Amino acid sequence: MLIDQLLKVVCPLQVCGECIAEIIPSRAGNYSFRVFGTIGEQAINEGFTSTAGEFSSVEPVSDVSFPDAIPSTVELLEQIEAPEARIAALEAGE
Repeated sequence: MLIDQLLKVVCPLQVCGECIAEIIPSRAGNYSFRVFGTIGEQAINEGFTSTAGEFSSVEPVSDVSFPDAIPSTVELLEQIEAPEARIAALEAGE
């Protein structure tokens, strides 16, 4: 799945090559990022991927939740869909 997202990039320490774009991935898995554009007159076009070991894959929130595991958004939606389908069937007289 390809998602384009424009991120705000800041260079808080004013150190050449050290900038930050904050994100919070909402799904566990492997991610790839492409950073492109210009800084001043310097063109930038770099790619990074978790599967190549350049940074860690995103772990499920349940792996790091304490003391109780927190279900993912997808898991919560799945729990909601089953009763909704049953309610719809009952309302339809099935």
